[in-house]
Amino acid sequence: MLGEVSHRMAGKLINNHSRGFKRQAGEIFAFLINPSNGLTRLLNGKWGKPPANPALIDSTKMETELDFGLRKFNVNNKDVFRDGHFGPYERLRLSYGSPENKMKEPFSNISIIIEAGQDDSSKLNVVDVYGSLTGWKIYSQNNTHLAVLSANYNYINNAAFFYSAEGVRMNLYSQFDISNKLKINTTVGAGGLILAAIPDQYTYYSRNYDYGPGLSYYGSLKLTIAKRFFYNITYRGEWMATVNGNPSNYLLHVLTNDIGFRIIDKFSLTAEEGYFNLHGTYRNFPPVNKTFPYLRLALHYTVDL
Repeated sequence: MLGEVSHRMAGKLINNHSRGFKRQAGEIFAFLINPSNGLTRLLNGKWGKPPANPALIDSTKMETELDFGLRKFNVNNKDVFRDGHFGPYERLRLSYGSPENKMKEPFSNISIIIEAGQDDSSKLNVVDVYGSLTGWKIYSQNNTHLAVLSANYNYINNAAFFYSAEGVRMNLYSQFDISNKLKINTTVGAGGLILAAIPDQYTYYSRNYDYGPGLSYYGSLKLTIAKRFFYNITYRGEWMATVNGNPSNYLLHVLTNDIGFRIIDKFSLTAEEGYFNLHGTYRNFPPVNKTFPYLRLALHYTVDL
């Protein structure tokens, strides 16, 4: 999955008619996403040159969202307001295509979210990758619903715990235009985890993690008013049963609450509250519960590529 996603994203950045600084910036960014392809372009002399074949031009819409701000966090049920730690925070989101276009074409819609910030254990905190596989449109009076089967990859590494999983999920996207100024978007989804890796503090033959398959479920609601004010709440849950490691099962909960106001054009101010929670139940050991609550304030910038 990650190979196809990086190939599509890098291709979009270099398969266009841009020149000068924009061309070089695109080449560098594409190199970071897909290093092997970037090295090949350096060696064969194609670096910095637009594609000779017009058929290679990728006209798919691509959007970049950047957040820069401060984050306050804590671990294991401590009060984030009273005892939290402050640090810088950055988030990058790349969106390729849209759910309603080319629905039958695998990976016609891709989303990559990367979050980084000052932490006790790591600088790279979240990588979330979504790629559509196929989909169907469902019409209901004035509203349109989309059912999309997707491949998903999640990576979490914060001061409380680390976690990674890959799976497939069926998603239902709905949009309700309540009025000219009020729009509601909802998403619900459920699927299976092909493989997840979760920390095991009791260790298994000197290995500090367990792995196995499981289930995932997801839901979100976004409220947009006059294209200027928005509120978004998102929940993701995942359950895993260990097949290699100490006999156990795990529950992951991720809840985010964010509010934003567009100041001018592509700039917005955002505030977000959320938490990560990982609960492990063991057959031969006491249960383990780890939490990571946080608060964020950021400047949000959006640009089309």
